[in-house]
Order: sequence, then structure tokens, then C-alpha cells
Amino acid sequence: MIALVCLAPLAAAPNEPAAETEPLFEQDPRDSRLFEPLYRQALAERRKELGSDHPKVADSLLALAGVLESRQDYQQAEPLLREALAIREKSFDATDASIQETLVRLADLLVASGDTREAVKLYERAIKTHGEAATPVAAALLKKLAAALEAQSDLAAAEPHYRRALTIRRKTLTPDDPNRAASAHDLGFLLESRGRPDESEKLYREALAGYEKSFGSEHPEVASTLNNLAGVLREQGKYEEAERHLRRALETFEKHLGSENPRLATTSANLGSLLLEKGDLNAALTFARRALSLQEKAATKDDAALADTLVLLARLDEARGDTAAARMQYNQAASLLQRTLGREHPRYALTLNRLGLLAAAQGDFGAAEPQQREAAALLEGTLGAEHPATAAVQDDLGVTLRELGRLDESERFGRRALATREKTLPADHPDVAMSLHNLGTVLLMRGDLSGAEPLFRRSLRIREGVFGEHHPDVAESVYSLAYAALQRNDYSTARQLLRRALTIIESTLGPQDPFAQQIRTNLRELGEGR
Repeated sequence: MIALVCLAPLAAAPNEPAAETEPLFEQDPRDSRLFEPLYRQALAERRKELGSDHPKVADSLLALAGVLESRQDYQQAEPLLREALAIREKSFDATDASIQETLVRLADLLVASGDTREAVKLYERAIKTHGEAATPVAAALLKKLAAALEAQSDLAAAEPHYRRALTIRRKTLTPDDPNRAASAHDLGFLLESRGRPDESEKLYREALAGYEKSFGSEHPEVASTLNNLAGVLREQGKYEEAERHLRRALETFEKHLGSENPRLATTSANLGSLLLEKGDLNAALTFARRALSLQEKAATKDDAALADTLVLLARLDEARGDTAAARMQYNQAASLLQRTLGREHPRYALTLNRLGLLAAAQGDFGAAEPQQREAAALLEGTLGAEHPATAAVQDDLGVTLRELGRLDESERFGRRALATREKTLPADHPDVAMSLHNLGTVLLMRGDLSGAEPLFRRSLRIREGVFGEHHPDVAESVYSLAYAALQRNDYSTARQLLRRALTIIESTLGPQDPFAQQIRTNLRELGEGR
């Protein structure tokens, strides 16, 4: 299962302190070349009149840097900012606000140009310069530091800074201030990435309430938060509420951005992914194709987002039995993710696992194992051993090892996956049910009926609670209980359970589905003529 894709905030919230969102000088990029000679002339005159180390020269350097930054000419702007910082450090006390401002300007530029490591050091210096006061500016600086650490995938280091920023904003801002909502959203986004959907949900709800108070119920920031809230709800098995939020987000985006805006693609794909999880393949395909169309028309291509849509389309191809098309799209997605995000990124690992699952579905477990092992190792290295995504791939690997007959190793991975999911997900989450079912199957193959049957029963209860009584996953659990009954020579119970499983599969997947045919074969072997 691949989580829904989160959206970053559309823009900085209004009323943010200057250190957070506004450079000292900002020009329209279209006019920057007109202003640049004037700023260069002013800088030259000040150097000649006042000397190169005068504070007003630093002001002119910052003004010229602002013009260059407005057209993203970071290479020329950076030395100007560094020179301005050096002048101000010579001219003022270390705690002077102008030094803090220049540190932040330089750090922001480094982040924009991709150098987050030095930016982190500069933000830390700016925070030290600001002091311990719990002010809006302190919160803005902490947020910037956390975001830079997050960009380095150092989520553990980023978390306390996001928390402190939110604490300050809760104390200093009213509940309807969008900056307070933004901090709740930032921390929720981070905690979702760290595999803590229950905590993330609370923060997204806080952000949603704040944005609705500030902007009204139909605003792009509200839609963005609804999209992300839907993601953590889906992770917890709350499919109906997740779907409502995604549909509302899509309607809001359409109203404010137009039906052809590329930003609609992510939410369209997320809705398609959710509908796939619910078994509505036709509706899922409609939204997936819409997402792809929007991404292909976009002036600026987002290859990582396109890869996510290709994964969704591949899953739909796989569900319809077109394995050749699915493999092609998985491989294309993996190539895009490797090029844009790198082989160490979790999204690449999850796509690699999907390729393994496709091979396993075709019975090629020998090809599936190395792909799933690599994916599991990558996720454990990046997200940690106790992350739900790591558990998902470990669970899949356990199934592959089971099919290869390596039951001891399969059981170890199955138990690790179940332990992680029980620790990080709600007790009634469908992923918990999946791990229970898979581990029960291994125990059944080992002849441990007393260990297997309770796991199958727990899995069935969860699936009935989440999906209702007529869902293919429910049929899978019922079928496993029937198989266990056969091992106990309880043929009456086995026939009853097989009939129930067959009724579900025929009504949901059709009488020609291979699973339905297998169940009918089992019933004939037990003396029934269906």
C-alpha cells in the first residue's frame, strides 16, 4: 500500500514576520534588469564615498542582491550577501538585528540554491543572535531551521524545532492566525513522514480549523490541508472520511485554480489511489488519467509527481491483469524517481517493492526477493525499522519467502512487520489485518493450527469492520479459516466458510475470477457440485 502524496503549503502565510517571508528588497523579475544598473551605480557611489566597510554599503549590497534573487540569479547574489554579512559583523554587536537579518537572507538563498547544510549553520547562528525570547520572529527562524533539516532528511533533528515554533505561535498568536495554522501543518507533515499518522491527524485538523477561520472554508490552503489530512486518515483505515476530504479539496482547487491547473493532479491521483484501495477500479482510473493529463500539460514538469501517477496507473493495470503495461510503468516510475530523488529515497524503494510484488504475482518469487530485500533495506535505512512503510515491505518480503519455502525467515519478517504495525497503527487498521493474515498463513503451513486460527479470526474482524461483509479481503480471511478447518477435518465448517467466500468473490470480482474458480474446485473436492 502506498500512502497518498502530501502537498506542501501553497505559499507563505500572510502577516509572517519579515525574517520569515520577505527579502529586504524585492522586485518583479520582469523589471529586475531595469533596476539592476541603478542599484549597481548606488553601490559604486557608496563604496567611493564611504569606503567598502561602511554599513550603508552593506545596505546597497543587500538591495542589489535582492534584485538578483528576484530572477533567481543566486550565483551572483551569494557573494554580495556574504560581503554584506561581513560588513555588518564588523560594524555591529553580535546580537544586532541587522546581522540576524543578513544571516537569514544568506541562508534562504543557500536553501533556494540547494545548499541546506551551510544554511542550517546560518539559521542556528541567527537563532542564537535573536536570543531565547519567545517571539514571532523566533518562531519563524525555528521553522526555517526545521525545514532545512527536513530537506536533508534529518527528520528527528527537525521535529523539536517545529514543535518549539508551534508552541511559541500558540502562545503569541490567536487561533485564527494563518501562521499558527501553518506551524501545525508543518509539524503534522513531518510526523506523517515519520510514520505517526495519529499525531499528524490532530495537527492537520488544528491547521484546517485555523485556515478555515482565517480564509474561509473554500481556500486553496484549506484544500491543501484537506488533501494531507485525507492521507493520514487513509493510513489509519478511515476511508470514507478521507474520500470526502479529497473530493472537497478537488472541488476547492477547481474553483480557485481552474480545472486545468497542474496542482489538481496530486489530489486527483490521491483520490484515484484511495478509490483503488476501496475496489472501485473504474472511478480510480478516471482520476488517475486526469492526473496524468494535467501533469503532461504542465509547463514545468514535476518528474517525482509524474512517477507517483505512473505507479497508480501501473497498480490499476495490474488489478486488471495487464502485467506487461504495469511492469513498463513501474520501471518508468522507478527511473524517474531514481533520477530526481535518488536511490535512497523512500518513494523509489516503494516503487521497487511494487516491481517485486508484480513478479511475485506472476509466480516469479526468485525475481521478487532481491527487489523486495533491497526495498526493505533502503526503507529501514531512511525511515527506520519501526516505520509503517518499512513494515509493509517487510510483510511483502515475508510472503515471498513463504512461497519460496523458507518458512523460518518468512515468520521472522512477518512478526517484525506485525509488531511495527500494531505499535504504529490503530488496532483496527487493515494493514494490521494483512499482517495477521500473512503470519497466520505461515503458521498454518508449519502445522501450527492453534497459532494460526486466532490470527485469521482477528484479521477477519478487522476487515469486516473496515470494509463490510462483502469485500475480497474479507473473502480471503474466510477462505483461510476454511483451510484451517480442513486441517482439523471439520468438513462441515470448511464447506460453510467456502460457500461464504465464494458468494463474496462472485458478487465483487465475478464468477470467472481465478479465486472464485479455486473455491469452486475446493467445494467439488468436498462433495459439492458448484
